Amino acid sequence: MFKILSLALLVPFCLACAPIAPDDTAVSQAHLPMSSPQPQPAVEDSCDPAQWAGFIGSSVEKMRPALEGRNARILSLRSIRTMDYLPSRINVDIDNAGNVLGIWCG
Repeated sequence: MFKILSLALLVPFCLACAPIAPDDTAVSQAHLPMSSPQPQPAVEDSCDPAQWAGFIGSSVEKMRPALEGRNARILSLRSIRTMDYLPSRINVDIDNAGNVLGIWCG
């Protein structure tokens, strides 16, 4: 009795792992032709760290009005940073006193 019950429970699990026959109407991704890469649109608001170099060493509060309306983030030494890359984003590194240490794009 135990063997029959074990088999009855085991069969549905085996069927769930069985390979599925390919559908003749479906197109496999492997058979699609490779397309050429599309050109990336130009970034409207480009980031140029050289234009912000005059703020290095000064208080971040002096820089805030210039950053208004731009894609920017101010990061302290202990800030958690995301790894996404946005070429138009201005990143401002500040120390614990709020002074600008560095400016970079991304």
